[in-house]
Amino acid sequence: MCNSACRRGSESRAYEITHKSANRPHDLDVKALLRLAVVWNIPVANNRATADFLFGSPLMDVEYARAVPDDARYERERAAGR
Repeated sequence: MCNSACRRGSESRAYEITHKSANRPHDLDVKALLRLAVVWNIPVANNRATADFLFGSPLMDVEYARAVPDDARYERERAAGR
């Protein structure tokens, strides 16, 4: 669900709290979501300290205009070999 919401742009933040020392069956899914967060410019907190900074940010209380990648431009550049 988060994957498709991130892709549609309807999610503006993601929260994932993981255990620090154990691999989980869903680790590949988490890695995929982290890649999507990077591509779609979605803030992610992977630990308590980062979550504290995100939740304490004044940007949490206002509409935030995040940069959204231009897929068409990316495809044009990729086709041109750049």
